[in-house]
Amino acid sequence: MTNILLTSAMQIESWIIKKKLGLTHNKSFENISIFQNNSKEKNISLLITGVGPAKSRKSLDSALQFLKPDIIINSGSAGALSDGLVPGQIILPKIVMDDSGNKMNIPENANITRRLSTKMGIADRKYTLITRAKPVKNATRKREIYQSLDADLVDMEAFPQAQLAASISIPFLCIKVISDRANHFAFIDYFRSIYNVSKVLSIVFQSLLLAE
Repeated sequence: MTNILLTSAMQIESWIIKKKLGLTHNKSFENISIFQNNSKEKNISLLITGVGPAKSRKSLDSALQFLKPDIIINSGSAGALSDGLVPGQIILPKIVMDDSGNKMNIPENANITRRLSTKMGIADRKYTLITRAKPVKNATRKREIYQSLDADLVDMEAFPQAQLAASISIPFLCIKVISDRANHFAFIDYFRSIYNVSKVLSIVFQSLLLAE
């Protein structure tokens, strides 16, 4: 991988990533920001997409008019729908889906999976992530989604990015850190954990992108 595009919904989730990877502000358009490094060996760009499926797809589509990545890696926080997931846990979903039940498999990158499993101890399990336009912050709704759609975690950006990447044959990877339990404490837990989310993701990307 020589041209890597990272995506994140908000700067608050990625500020430590920018610092650790040496990314500086490079471009702004339509209220979307791109941060890049200066390496000639491995070009890393970080796109701040904005929150929600519509903004996520639109900003990525715009960025791909001038960025030509070898891989797109969506990262950020996610709420736990499965009671087996806990805040701080790193998840690599194998399936992403939308509210209508449309599903996409994320093709496995054996090299990345092996490196993260070895260096970070990330379990290689078949997790399903659902992307919704609104956050899940109610225990009853959480159970309904988990039981009816069999989704383990929830975010607001990954599915349309996976769709777009697949449509133009760019490999796609999703890395999420559980920030909350998707219940009535979701917002409080999210803001309490957001520093740790950014810190954990920065460690993941240092291990994945900077270490040889």
